[in-house]
Amino acid sequence: TEGERYRILCVGRISQRKGWRLLVEAMALALKQPFKRPLELVFVGDGEDRPMLEAAIAELGIGDHVSITGMMSREQVRQHIWGADLVVFGSYYEGWSIAMLEALACGKPVVSTAVSGTETLVDEGVNGVVSASRDPRDFALLLSRASLELPSFTLHSVAKAAPYRRSKLKERLAEIIAGIAK
Repeated sequence: TEGERYRILCVGRISQRKGWRLLVEAMALALKQPFKRPLELVFVGDGEDRPMLEAAIAELGIGDHVSITGMMSREQVRQHIWGADLVVFGSYYEGWSIAMLEALACGKPVVSTAVSGTETLVDEGVNGVVSASRDPRDFALLLSRASLELPSFTLHSVAKAAPYRRSKLKERLAEIIAGIAK
């Protein structure tokens, strides 16, 4: 809607491993680029690096565009994901990203660093984009690209997440167990 902010969401623990510094530095650069709507970055979660994250936000002068929710219930996190325009991941390393899977299940596009699972869940330029580098300038450009070039991401995101629904995983596990029992 006209006048609303373009909401970029990061879900998870606030720790160096999750790449929060990359995200705030990219946000500071993205704020200097033309977007259709004003930008907002929301960190949903909390963690040991929150004081450092808050200091970096202040140092970069982007406090009017970045917020931190703190710990939230699953339902509150889900509501934030539903309200987001884009979900971002700056992790240095990651197992299988449940937060990415949840974002896709909600039909959201993602911008991520190349961590485990992205090659399975993100079809480049369709339901997201993956950063080949950890350069904040590159990541800022990807934020812009994602906001402009992913016209059919919703259905594709949902389809990519569908095989990982709990009911599908239960079915697959039952098939595997039945095969072993034979």
